[in-house]
Amino acid sequence: MACDMLVETNHLSKVFQHRDISFGVIANQIQGCINSLESMKEQDGLHLSDFKSQLEDTSNFKGVEINYAARGRRSCDVDGRAKFESIRGELLHELVKNLRERFPNVALFDAMEIFQPSAYPDRHNPGLLLGWGNDKLKALLNHFGSPKVSKNKEFPNPIDKESCLGQFLPFIPIYIHIHIVIKEQCS
Repeated sequence: MACDMLVETNHLSKVFQHRDISFGVIANQIQGCINSLESMKEQDGLHLSDFKSQLEDTSNFKGVEINYAARGRRSCDVDGRAKFESIRGELLHELVKNLRERFPNVALFDAMEIFQPSAYPDRHNPGLLLGWGNDKLKALLNHFGSPKVSKNKEFPNPIDKESCLGQFLPFIPIYIHIHIVIKEQCS
């Protein structure tokens, strides 16, 4: 079971370690990891399924007896497999809960695509740039441009939403140009 969970969480960890990561990819990978872990609550993962298929009815695995006894006891008065399923459910629940707490607003990763020049429409067709990213900017402004509360103290808006919206269209070509210049200098 741990192998199945580690496959998912390690993959997510490696995604975050990429040098050139796409914000849109992050959102999909987080949600994919959560979905995979959620499905493991009802369906065995590949490794656990393989283990169970090799487990004999006599609680022997490849000739080794699997003892479900609690530490310090010879036998267990509870069905070991039922206990395992209970623990498995709790572990997966906590893991998914922790991921959701760590990434409470996955949609913001998609919105951050406005800071990724490769996501922009063709720079040679300025008509495509009109209005592009406004919905993403609004999502970011709704999250970061509202008063924040910490320890029962309210802090004012750190961002002027209207100014940001008004400055976004002129910002796009400048941002793309700077990105191209930097890319050419690094080549």
